[in-house]
Amino acid sequence: MTGNEVLKLAYDLMSEEESSNTEFTGYAPGILTVLLAETFPLNNGLRESRGLAPMEEMPTVTAETMDRELTYEPEVQRTVLPYGLCEKYADGDGDSVKTGYYNSLYTNACNACLRGIPQEDGVVDVY
Repeated sequence: MTGNEVLKLAYDLMSEEESSNTEFTGYAPGILTVLLAETFPLNNGLRESRGLAPMEEMPTVTAETMDRELTYEPEVQRTVLPYGLCEKYADGDGDSVKTGYYNSLYTNACNACLRGIPQEDGVVDVY
């Protein structure tokens, strides 16, 4: 997925039109860069659990690179990142109820990605 596809998915989840939200669209690359940094350890954990080499550098997104493919694992791109954008959108609107709702979806998506990744103590979460 590209940054623009993640943004479109976030707008779809909120039943919002991108054309009427140009201000947030302008902020999206910076917000997405922060979300990529927040989820970098999670993404690398997923990669390592699949026998892939961890990423060495955190990616960044700019307005010019929103059409480039993100190199994160599919479940992070399809759930965690869009919910994170939704949370920031709702927060920017000052809607604390929606902010809390999307934060819980973001947190749950992060936790779902952790399932099945071996923990440091050797215990594997099978739920």
